[in-house]
Amino acid sequence: MLMDGVVVADNVDSYIEAVANAMSLMSDSEVAQPDQLASAVSSVGRLLGMAETLGTQSDAVGALELVLDVLSANDGNAAVRDAAIHTVGRVVEAGGADVIQQLTQFGVMDAIADAGKKDAGNQELQDLVQGTVRKITTQARQCTAVLVQSAGGATALATIVAANAGDPAALSATVESIGQAEGGESALWQVLAAAKTATMTDADAAGASHVQSSDQAKEVTCEALRVLSENFDRSGRVPLRGDAMRMAGLAEAIGSALEAQEGLTAQSDTRSRLNALKLAEFSLNLLEGTQVEEEGASEMQRRGGLTSLLRLLEANLGDEETSARILNILANLMRAGDSEVSKLVGTEHNVKLITEAIKIHPGDADVASGAVQVLELALEAVGMEAFGMDRDGVRAIMATQASHGTVT
Repeated sequence: MLMDGVVVADNVDSYIEAVANAMSLMSDSEVAQPDQLASAVSSVGRLLGMAETLGTQSDAVGALELVLDVLSANDGNAAVRDAAIHTVGRVVEAGGADVIQQLTQFGVMDAIADAGKKDAGNQELQDLVQGTVRKITTQARQCTAVLVQSAGGATALATIVAANAGDPAALSATVESIGQAEGGESALWQVLAAAKTATMTDADAAGASHVQSSDQAKEVTCEALRVLSENFDRSGRVPLRGDAMRMAGLAEAIGSALEAQEGLTAQSDTRSRLNALKLAEFSLNLLEGTQVEEEGASEMQRRGGLTSLLRLLEANLGDEETSARILNILANLMRAGDSEVSKLVGTEHNVKLITEAIKIHPGDADVASGAVQVLELALEAVGMEAFGMDRDGVRAIMATQASHGTVT
């Protein structure tokens, strides 16, 4: 039936519709033979490939949804399961960006991963799953420029990147490939911002899918940050525009850095410790090189990035270099943002924290400069009555100014 010359541009859509209808009926039927259903599923993939070759637009999105329904209803049958997984790869290849945009909504990566987990000892199945993920990843790389401009595209890219998280080499290659594509750097910023959405399941939120472990999420974030940070350094550290998109990504990144550091225990392995250091270093490097805009500062606050920075400062108060970097980043954010940004920093607890940095590092000019700038901006925002500085704090600032001159 699926021979060249029989399936042509004028009838390929009719064939796809007929096979899809037959597949749907067989899937709902209790008497249909598994090999017949598997054959119908495979035919959908071949027909879509023919339609692409013939230059005909077909409903690849509808086909994908139907194939996933069949997989869900028949994942206990090896023949149908394997045909469905293989066909998902062919549908994505045929449908391109239009299909990839729907990966998150349809839970495609979840469905493939779950099918593989149910028979983890089956090497042929594992190879099939990995091969399908590679097909989807390759197609996503080719469509990066389109996806970054489309609704749901960034979340889909984050989902695909996350699907490669279990293989460090594949993850690195995928992120680097996206970063090198047209529009790829913008895509990586959006991947950072969309990473948490991409880890949610359908049970957690409508339209979001792909479950990954917290460690895998940090691996994804770390790789995206690495590529962005290296690109920034190679550019000669040309200042980055701190708009809402980039600051959203950096807010999520600094949150991941804090979570990674707070999650370390005596039993943590070397890789976890190294990733915690990298997450913080890459995030701070990018934040230091960003010219923050007002909407970017507001987005940083809205996503909890300011709170994460303050907690990171508290966790690293004994390290003068890290303290100085965070304090100067906070000052930049406060100068760029509205009064609400400064008010958040100017709470009694935070004022005492920043004053403590001066006390711990009285001889460090960079700590002194950053701390005094932050405190002055906070004081301006909240007013003297609400400013939570005690007498010792005032003395510490006076001593700092005497030691370093005018540090602001």
